[in-house]
Amino acid sequence: MVFNPEIDVPRKEVLVFADWYLPGHKGGGPIRSIANMISHLDGHLAFSVITRNTDYCDSEPYENISPDEWIDLEGGNQAFYFSKKRLGFKGIKKLLIERPDTDVYLNSMFSWYFTIIPLIILRRQKGRKVILAPRGMLSPGSFGVKKKKKSIFLFFASLAGIYKNVFFQATSEGEIKDITAHGLSKNPPIYAPNLAEKNIRFRQCDYSKEAGKVNLVSIARIAPEKNLLYALKVINKVKGNVEFDIYGSIYDQDYWAQCKKLIETMPVNIAVKYHGDLAVDSIGEVLESSHFLFMPTTGENFGHIILQSLIASCPPIISDKTPWNKLNASSAGFSIPLDDQSSWIETVETCIAMGDEQYKQMARQAGNMAQAYINDPTP
Repeated sequence: MVFNPEIDVPRKEVLVFADWYLPGHKGGGPIRSIANMISHLDGHLAFSVITRNTDYCDSEPYENISPDEWIDLEGGNQAFYFSKKRLGFKGIKKLLIERPDTDVYLNSMFSWYFTIIPLIILRRQKGRKVILAPRGMLSPGSFGVKKKKKSIFLFFASLAGIYKNVFFQATSEGEIKDITAHGLSKNPPIYAPNLAEKNIRFRQCDYSKEAGKVNLVSIARIAPEKNLLYALKVINKVKGNVEFDIYGSIYDQDYWAQCKKLIETMPVNIAVKYHGDLAVDSIGEVLESSHFLFMPTTGENFGHIILQSLIASCPPIISDKTPWNKLNASSAGFSIPLDDQSSWIETVETCIAMGDEQYKQMARQAGNMAQAYINDPTP
């Protein structure tokens, strides 16, 4: 019998706990991070994903997916989609006990079912390596949302020691600092940058730009940390014609109500349209037909949509609270401090005034920056 190491050597199994996974997409970056990681490491590790059977903010289960049982995926991987009825301490503990020799990967910082409960159970199970990806939730911007509640939780969680032996994954130098500042684990952070999708199709900029007007787009969930209200306040003050298209699931209804109130008072030169959620396979097309991604986020540990905009040769206009702070130096977009609203207004007016040749030069630089990241994944 001929020995084939690719077939005969068993792959180390990793249990991945994630609130949402494919075919879901409304959870944005965290879903993409896990999917990309699995696609790149497929063949080296065997992944078993434990998740919900609903998408982010949805109550209807996925069609054609049987809940509460292991389902085989491509590449010898598996997934277990919990129904709402079965999701709880008992069910999670059963899955962990059934696979005692696996390492564990947690794709969230504060998820009750997919981080906290597993950590409580794993505290009594020795010999496993546990890796936790905070996904930017320890950054000042994200942590600042409901900061008091999060601080109290981390205080008691630290006393209980549930993070003590965990290895935290940082995807940027900034996140290393954020993790270290909280001092939750005795282990130093592991630096492992996010990976792009496999088989990327780069797009050449062929979208024309007329001086005097601009098309901006936001593709993000409607929530305070994505800072849509700030974006609306900026364009409300600019001179020139702006079309602003908004895509994303509404996570915070009260926040969206504030946004809608401002949208209703926009001057005649500003046209804002909310399109609802955007399917994953339509993101590239929307970005290709927009001049700039416009997202003054309060913090991103990576920002998959930023990389997607660069791939689409759609220069981003973003805050300086992301790892993509070389945009200005590369002439591939704009990275602007949130405490300088006048610079945001000035930047949008600069984009409005751009002619076709100047815009296409920046769009080409955006595509070049994406290519450079694919070759060396350091934003």
